[in-house]
Amino acid sequence: MISLKDPLEKESVGEKALGSCYGLVFFVCYNDVILLWNPTTQKTRLIPDPITPFSNATRFYGLGYDHSIDDYKMVRASRSISSDAIISQVFSLKTGSWRTIQTAHMNINDPDEIGLFSNGAIHWIVRHRAHNGGLIKSETILSFNVKDERFLEIRLPNSDESENEESGFWSVGDLKGCLYVVYGGDGVDMDVWVMKEYGVERSWNKVIKLDWVRFSCDYGMMPVCFTHGDEVVIDLDSWDLVRFNVKENTYKRFKKCSTDWHFWVVYTETLVSPYG
Repeated sequence: MISLKDPLEKESVGEKALGSCYGLVFFVCYNDVILLWNPTTQKTRLIPDPITPFSNATRFYGLGYDHSIDDYKMVRASRSISSDAIISQVFSLKTGSWRTIQTAHMNINDPDEIGLFSNGAIHWIVRHRAHNGGLIKSETILSFNVKDERFLEIRLPNSDESENEESGFWSVGDLKGCLYVVYGGDGVDMDVWVMKEYGVERSWNKVIKLDWVRFSCDYGMMPVCFTHGDEVVIDLDSWDLVRFNVKENTYKRFKKCSTDWHFWVVYTETLVSPYG
């Protein structure tokens, strides 16, 4: 186990949320500052504020990699509360500048703050809004293709417990190149659905059910990542991490690094620079 220096230690920014793409981790801070960090090289970079600020609205973020031009792109988007417009800005690591891209019009609400990069696109779980402005239990995946810089929607699988008000789709992830989503809730078993063929809705397949009672959770459990074998790392109550072997139906706890609650992020070790 390797200890890493806190990248925010010398920055008076205050971390609010974090995500990653390949070898880079990013922090979205309370004053809307974005910090990029390569944990392998310990290099950091503060992304400058966009020229055009956002008004008060729901904001969400993501980091992706455009293979066609060998460039990382940071996306900062805002959904207007009074309309269905999604205004988004893209920061290129190579050019070191922001661009405002075409406004999308989509009927969404309550997007995840941090998106997940998989299959060339960033993904957020969102909810649709009813015509009267209220929330309805209709979730979907909002995706942003980093090459074409376009928003699209991907339908979620039909869950057997879709009528359960205590349950819902919690998160998205990447399993060996396939997009997956996690369905469940407090006190409810967690189902992991994998999209075997990206973009093909009928290819959703439930691959794992995580038993709530088995892991003795108080507040919640969440898959963190899958190993190359038959194991899944699971976060329990933001307190413990366990490694669960799906075939053997056994699990082991990781040694805790602190006595406090934790946050986690998955990244791949690389030497890529946060300056592109």
